[in-house]
Amino acid sequence: MSDPKDIMLAVHSTLVDFLDEYDMVGWVRANDSEVNTALLTQVNELSIENKQLIKKSNMLSQKINSMQDTFESDLAFEGEEVIIQATYSEKSKSMSPIYHDRNIEKSITWDKMFLLWAPRLTVTLNCRKSKSELEYALKDYMGRYIKLNDNQFHTIKIQYSALGLIKYYEARTTQGGTAEFINLTSKGREYMVKKSAIRRN
Repeated sequence: MSDPKDIMLAVHSTLVDFLDEYDMVGWVRANDSEVNTALLTQVNELSIENKQLIKKSNMLSQKINSMQDTFESDLAFEGEEVIIQATYSEKSKSMSPIYHDRNIEKSITWDKMFLLWAPRLTVTLNCRKSKSELEYALKDYMGRYIKLNDNQFHTIKIQYSALGLIKYYEARTTQGGTAEFINLTSKGREYMVKKSAIRRN
C-alpha cells in the first residue's frame, strides 16, 4: 500500500465501517461545541434572571396587598358611627305659611348609611342627584326629609370612594358641559347584595 491513493482509500473504508458499526451520539465538531456551550450559558442566565423577576414580582404583590389591607382597615366603616348634620323645614305655628329651617343631628354607622344609599346608585347619577337620593334614603331613619350640608356630603362621598364602594368622576353632559357623576363600583354592588339579600332560615 505504498500508493497514496490506496492508503486514502483504505482509511476512508475503515472510517465508513466504523461509522456504520457505532452510533456517533455526543460527537460534535469543535465549533458546534462552543456554540452549544454559549447557548447553554445564556439559557442558564435567563433562567436565573427569570426566577429573580418572579421573586421580585411576588414580593411587590405581597407589599401592595399588605398596603391595601392596612389602608382599608384604617378607614371607618362597619360599626363605626358618623353624625349626620342636616337641616329640615318646619312650618310656623302661626296661621301664615312660613317655614323655618331647623338643625338636626343623628348618629348612623357608615355601613348602614351605605346600604340605604346604595340601591339608589345602581344607575349613574350626577352629583346633585346623588346627594338628593342620599337625603331621601335617610328620610325614614332621620324621621323627616332633610337637607345635608354640602361639606358633609363631600366627606361621605370621599369616604365611600376611599373604601372602594363608589366611584365619582367628571364627564361631559348631554348639554355639552361637564359635571361630576357617581355610581357604584363592582365591590360596592357585591357588598350591597351580600348584606341586603334575604337568606333562608
